[in-house]
Amino acid sequence: MVFGHAVVGPEPLVLRDRIFGIDTGVCHGMRLTGLLLPQFKLVSVPARADHWERVRSEWQAPVLRTLPWPTMTFEQIEKKVRSLRDPELDGAVLDRVQGWVTTLRGALPQLRERLDAEVSRIADSAGEAFGRAAAAHPAGSWLLRRRAGKLSPEHLGCSSPQQLLALASALAVTLPADPV
Repeated sequence: MVFGHAVVGPEPLVLRDRIFGIDTGVCHGMRLTGLLLPQFKLVSVPARADHWERVRSEWQAPVLRTLPWPTMTFEQIEKKVRSLRDPELDGAVLDRVQGWVTTLRGALPQLRERLDAEVSRIADSAGEAFGRAAAAHPAGSWLLRRRAGKLSPEHLGCSSPQQLLALASALAVTLPADPV
């Protein structure tokens, strides 16, 4: 049996002269190995370059940019960033995503303040008609839930960046919309 596509190391793997692992990592800059048949003779030459390093550096950022960061929950983003961290990879894109999440979450106190100020302003001006006036506001559902005490002060009902950005926009707070 001859197999590849799973690097066995810089030297081929031979078990009982019947099993041959010949993927010796040419794309990673190690060796290109073949098995001559019917002689079952291994031949191997050094790789000319680490091709994976070049491809990875060219494609890592574009591929990471295609992930739906804004619609993922904050918890999903944290898990995804952790799972993609690799000491061999450039962490710049993941660092930007993490920084973006930190910036968005850091805006929560300001958004909470704005929301409370709008609740007070509408309550003072609309009185008994608060519900109708709040519903007409771009942040209507948040205002109504905040006044009713049904909005978590920790996340303001926003489990994803997209929801947080919608609230910020409704309250005229500018936040970065794109992590990368």
